[in-house]
Amino acid sequence: MQKSGVQLREAFLSSVIPGQGFEKLFDHIPGVLFFAKDLSGHLLAANRALLDLYGYKDENDFWGTTDFDHLPRSLAEKFRDDDLHVIRTRQPMLEIVEIFMNRTGNPAWFLTNKMPVIARSGE
Repeated sequence: MQKSGVQLREAFLSSVIPGQGFEKLFDHIPGVLFFAKDLSGHLLAANRALLDLYGYKDENDFWGTTDFDHLPRSLAEKFRDDDLHVIRTRQPMLEIVEIFMNRTGNPAWFLTNKMPVIARSGE
């Protein structure tokens, strides 16, 4: 049986060291879009700015979606390739200049940083 997005998110958040509340920090940094994904590319943490960009009033409807649900296939494939590189190497990819969709739904240049988040299990 496949887990719901909310169940996937709860499993993700319970796997990291408790009490950090790390994802809430990004709600208070203007101009920043924050997200975290699991090994399969499901979005399991995001700041309010990203939820608003994608039009989600209820964040529970967002958890468990992927880039392929929100972006043109070519962008989603590029982002997934980068994610897999970070997963495989466990090394961050910093200051990537890339195309992403802006608030009007048009392509725009963004500066992206991807960091591995290591679970207690070592994954």
